[in-house]
Amino acid sequence: MVRYILNLLFTILGICIIASLPTLFRNDIGLLNFSLFFQNLSTLLKSLLSPFEVTYLSGMTERNLLENILPYLKYSIVILTSAYIAALLLGITFGIILTFNINNSIRKIINVLGSIPDITIFFFLQWIFLLIYKKTGILLFQIAGGFENSYFIPIISLMFIPLIYFFRITILLLSEEMPKNYIEFAKSKGISKTQLIKNHLFPNIKLKLYNYLKPGFWYTFSNLVILELIFNIQGIIWFILNHQTAEVIAFSLILFLIPWNIFFVAVEAFMKKTKLRMNN
Repeated sequence: MVRYILNLLFTILGICIIASLPTLFRNDIGLLNFSLFFQNLSTLLKSLLSPFEVTYLSGMTERNLLENILPYLKYSIVILTSAYIAALLLGITFGIILTFNINNSIRKIINVLGSIPDITIFFFLQWIFLLIYKKTGILLFQIAGGFENSYFIPIISLMFIPLIYFFRITILLLSEEMPKNYIEFAKSKGISKTQLIKNHLFPNIKLKLYNYLKPGFWYTFSNLVILELIFNIQGIIWFILNHQTAEVIAFSLILFLIPWNIFFVAVEAFMKKTKLRMNN
C-alpha cells in the first residue's frame, strides 16, 4: 500500500513538474530560469492543498478552474473510456474467435490495418459520414467538431488502433499456449473449442494480458490528443491548449490521469491476488 501511495504522489509531482517546465525558458538572456521554475512549482504544489480556490483567466474574466473544467473533462473521459473498453473487449473477442481460423491472408490484413496512420482513420471516418449526409441528406450521427458534443465518430476513430493492438496481442498469447501439452491433452479428450477457450486458454493468458493494458491505454490517450487537435473537439486537451497555464495543465492532467492510475493499481492488486490463489 505504501508503494502505491508513493507511486501516486510521484505521479502528481511529475505532472506538476511538466506543467511548470515552460517557466524554465522565460528569460530574456537565453539562460534557463531555474529560480522562476522552482517558484512556480512551489506555488503549484501549494495550490493542490486548496483546489477549489484555483482560478484561471478566460479572456479578461477570472473563473474558478474546477467548476469550469468538469464539462470538458467529462467529455474526454466518456470518449476515452468508451473507446478503450470497446477496443479491449472487441480485440480480445475477435482474437479468441479467430484463433482457430487465422491464416496468412488474415495476418496480412491485420498488419496492413495496424500500419494505417491514426490521422488517416480519423479523416476517413469523418469523410464517410459527410459523404452519406451529402448524398442522402441524412445525418446519421453528429459530426465531430460541431457545436454539440459528438460521441460516435470520435469513439469509433479512437478505438480502431487499440482494437488492432489488443487483437494482435490476444492472437500472440493464444498462439503461445496452443502447442502446450495440456492443450493437446484437452483436445484428445474431445473438449469443444468453446470449453477449451473458456476453461483452459483464456484463464492462462489473462494474467499475461494485464501487462498490455497500460500500453493499450497510452495508445488510446495519445490518439485522443491527435483527435481533439484535428477535429477541434472541445475536450480536456482542447481546454489545456486554450488556457496554457501551469495550474490548468496540472489540474487537467491530474483529474484526467490519476483515476486511471488508481484503476490500474487496483487491477494489478487483483491480478496478484488471483495469481497467488492459482499458485496455491
